[in-house]
Amino acid sequence: MEQLGLGNEGGRNLIYVSNFMGKFEVRVKHGTPNSIEREKKGGDRISVLNHQTLSGYIVDIQKDVTERNSIKMVSLKIFLDAPWKDKVDHYCLTLPYNSNLTTAFFHMMENIDYSKPVQFSSKHGKDDKGKEKTSLFISQKSGLSDDWTPLGWRYTKKWAEANPSEPKKPEWKQVEVKGEFVWDNTAEIRFFEAILKEQIIKPLREKKAAGSTASAPNQESVMDDDDFPEGPPAEEEKVAEVDLLPF
Repeated sequence: MEQLGLGNEGGRNLIYVSNFMGKFEVRVKHGTPNSIEREKKGGDRISVLNHQTLSGYIVDIQKDVTERNSIKMVSLKIFLDAPWKDKVDHYCLTLPYNSNLTTAFFHMMENIDYSKPVQFSSKHGKDDKGKEKTSLFISQKSGLSDDWTPLGWRYTKKWAEANPSEPKKPEWKQVEVKGEFVWDNTAEIRFFEAILKEQIIKPLREKKAAGSTASAPNQESVMDDDDFPEGPPAEEEKVAEVDLLPF
């Protein structure tokens, strides 16, 4: 049996994981073996353990809205269980809501077989326009193969041409905000939220209620870190801020 999670011993209550510069990181106490120090936006230094991948069974997904220093922060929290021998690690992967990372998850979430483990991986680099970008990838094993196979995206131009009977995601709209034109992706977000709520979250919670999975412990909405990749989820330079309600 392959060990899932981040390669820990198992049995820990809930491990908060965020993504920084293409790495999955867990904040730890200063001096923790194998940890590194990095500087946050505000200048504080923190110690983290970096990992290339995170794997496990997705057992729940939540949209989280919190306020910190009068700033509203919206994130997507993906809860995973990682069984290992007779123990289970519980993880909460936190992604900023209006980001390349959550956009990638939205485009792949319908291709996931939630009865099987997933593997998240990520990379940070520059796109063809020279702009820094963090990307998210999701893989699963298929058939009898032991190899992780990357999942494709739905709702791309190529996918839409191959699936003409499937619904298409809404187009972005250019709107004027305070005398300046910006790109508004509200309709696209609402489109993905409806799919996430009805087709993904609802079955996961029904399965959890039936006792078919070892669910992550109940947690209050707590952000583990405020260092998130910046930038809109597409090549547009400006995106209108959208007031999003939690599920």
